[in-house]
Amino acid sequence: MQRYRLLGLVLLAFLTASTSPVAQQILWHAVGKFDVRWIAGPVVFVGDLDGDGFEDLVSTGQQNGLTRSSVFLLSGRSGRLLRASAVPSGYWLLRLDRAGDWDGDGIGDYAVTRWASQFPTDPTLAEVRSGRDDSVLFQAAAGRYVYNYGGNHLLSDLDTDGDGRPDLIVSVDRETSQNGAFYVYANDGRLRYRLAVGCCNTNLGKVGDIDGDGCDDFGYAEAAIDGVRVASGRTGATLLEVRGDLPNDHLGLGGIAACGDVDGDGVPDFVVSGSGRYPNNGVVRVVSGRDGSALYTFRKAFPPYGSAFAFGEVIASGFDLDQDGVQDLVVGERQYDRRPGAPAW
Repeated sequence: MQRYRLLGLVLLAFLTASTSPVAQQILWHAVGKFDVRWIAGPVVFVGDLDGDGFEDLVSTGQQNGLTRSSVFLLSGRSGRLLRASAVPSGYWLLRLDRAGDWDGDGIGDYAVTRWASQFPTDPTLAEVRSGRDDSVLFQAAAGRYVYNYGGNHLLSDLDTDGDGRPDLIVSVDRETSQNGAFYVYANDGRLRYRLAVGCCNTNLGKVGDIDGDGCDDFGYAEAAIDGVRVASGRTGATLLEVRGDLPNDHLGLGGIAACGDVDGDGVPDFVVSGSGRYPNNGVVRVVSGRDGSALYTFRKAFPPYGSAFAFGEVIASGFDLDQDGVQDLVVGERQYDRRPGAPAW
């Protein structure tokens, strides 16, 4: 039996947040069986699914070996598997995100994209699924993954039109050799607008309501500026552009995340990062939502021997671990060393 520990990054955030004995305890870990249940995909919190007062989680993986791609819903209280929901045979899950309470039933829902791995001419599908029973609440075609990376990026649980209900954004990274696009859908299923972007955009993230119009805005990596553009959720118009200081910063390749109002000026700020994968720089920047200026920048230099740390490849915010009234930031880093015989961790 092979074991897969779930929530390694999430637990790490709490483990490093405090030195007290209580904070150092592992709450639980979920164990899957190879060829029976493989829980090894991304993880999102979706709300209290089982009514026990604890927020629960959704992850992805495979069932029955590698033949069925599945969604796993787990208890946040104990790690117990609440249920598993397989997607139709021949489809492979690409992306996962929390969708907020899409259908207004008081239970959090989740969004996925799935591509037709065995039917390459069929479109990738973006779906919102019920946290209550996994039924499909919304579905839209998103290009074809094999040909144009349709559905490669997904963002939900943001209100782009100010109606108080969550909406959804899905990407088609390469509609042509020169351009990709984001498709912004309203909660009622309408396509609100299509936002043309540079080819092969590589990230998408929430930033909060930057322009104060009552709608959530979003950021995306834009190859044309080698940085991040912040777009109005209401219209798609560009609000801010953020570029790195050095040629290989490539901000946005790592992540884009909302972090609340860090500088206290009444405008939400956000975090962007490079991938930190050689030769790209390991850089994380907290950015002012008012004017796009850098509030804080964290860099990590590459060690010798061509090693890479991938500092900033994963970022997360939206929580106040030290309870000082300002949201905190977790930066992921995975290290490897290219020297023969060197350890990897």
